[in-house]
Amino acid sequence: VGRPDATVGGSGRKGFVRVVDIDDSTTIGSDIVGYGGNDRFGASVAINKTGTVIAAANGSPAWTGGHNGYSGASRFYVRVFGLSNNSWVQMGSDIEDAGQIYSEGSIALNDDGTILAVGTPGEDTRKGKVRMYSYISGSWSLIKQFDGVTETEGMLGEALALTGEGNR
Repeated sequence: VGRPDATVGGSGRKGFVRVVDIDDSTTIGSDIVGYGGNDRFGASVAINKTGTVIAAANGSPAWTGGHNGYSGASRFYVRVFGLSNNSWVQMGSDIEDAGQIYSEGSIALNDDGTILAVGTPGEDTRKGKVRMYSYISGSWSLIKQFDGVTETEGMLGEALALTGEGNR
């Protein structure tokens, strides 16, 4: 469950992700928390078939008034975690796609959690992009990129889904 607008440790809209077992409502591992205020971590969440790998991304910065009206995350990022001894352990480094400040993306995982799709619909003048990553030897490697064609057909990557194998 993503809670991107939650206040955590006194930081407003820091956001977090919590994994809950539906059968008995217990929390699996600890909450996974964003980096700072207005980060809006947990705006996009994906989980693998067995519930042992979770991916989460931050969202568009929150409207706060002021000069340009937005404040918060300076980048769009995705973090992926694997469950180990009832703790969420980050798999590889953060995946940062083009530093899209005002691009709330979408993410999807395949069944075993080794293929990740990341959409950044606001990238490239709102044409959008989708990048596919594979988890190999402890890091996420880019394996394919799809670019939006025109602004009128834009926002590529606004919503994503993957097959179990991650090849479609």
